[in-house]
Amino acid sequence: MEKKLIKPAKLASLSRSQVREN
Repeated sequence: MEKKLIKPAKLASLSRSQVREN
């Protein structure tokens, strides 16, 4: 349950970090 809640938040954070780095 905790992993699923962290998944979307981490994905959004990673997506934003990747887009900013690229």
